[in-house]
Amino acid sequence: MVRFTTDIPYLSNWGKPLLIGPGSILSAHTEHEYVDKRELHEAIDIYARLGTALLAQGRDARELVEGASQ
Repeated sequence: MVRFTTDIPYLSNWGKPLLIGPGSILSAHTEHEYVDKRELHEAIDIYARLGTALLAQGRDARELVEGASQ
């Protein structure tokens, strides 16, 4: 796993870490850093789908737990 100046290697207790975002790691955190608008819009879509999927998993887990306690 490559750090890319993040804490991602230390987050493995939460499951498999995912480092995702728009732009290029080759220019990230440099004076030449930029993000194409297209990549930004794609990232927004990815984040929205990821959040929706995670919320759905949480809802499913809650339903299982609540159903088991009845």
